Amino acid sequence: MKNTDTDSQWILVDMINPDQFGVLSIGSVNFSGASLRKNLNALARELLLERTRKVHSSGALNSETVEVHGISYDVRVEPVLSPTSRTVLAALAIYVPSGSPLPERPVVGAIEWEIREGGRRIETAWNDAMFALYGLRRSGMGGAGDFTTWVNQLIAPEDRARMKVIITGGISAPDSQRHLVAYRILTGDGQ
Repeated sequence: MKNTDTDSQWILVDMINPDQFGVLSIGSVNFSGASLRKNLNALARELLLERTRKVHSSGALNSETVEVHGISYDVRVEPVLSPTSRTVLAALAIYVPSGSPLPERPVVGAIEWEIREGGRRIETAWNDAMFALYGLRRSGMGGAGDFTTWVNQLIAPEDRARMKVIITGGISAPDSQRHLVAYRILTGDGQ
């Protein structure tokens, strides 16, 4: 079992598979969807696991002060919801000694895709955080338009072909597995 330092660290939890939540990051360390339980220390398991399950089932923020072994902690678990169906995709979780300030919350975006015409037409909807990540202003409920527009205008040129292959492959042969894909983006300022 890995004993990862989780105190005062934002933890990003992938909840796409409700039978096994995966940890994507703890602070600045990436975990690629490894077992959440196995990568939390004993205190983090006690403070976060059940609260994370509750957030997954309710879709609502959980914020409370909890005492463990005579020490009080402020615990916060925030859902990351898909933009249109409001499905809980992930959670951001943290605990700090009671009264301590929370470190800056990371920006976590969510995209929801509507696949039409057997994959020939793909529309996107973005949450507010996606617009912030890309440095774009929101206009309506949508995202960056269709799949082709998103890839051709907002994905870095060196990553476009790879993204197209990965996404179209996932649409044509879904496997119910988590796929983590790193790619560079072009922001609203062209960077």
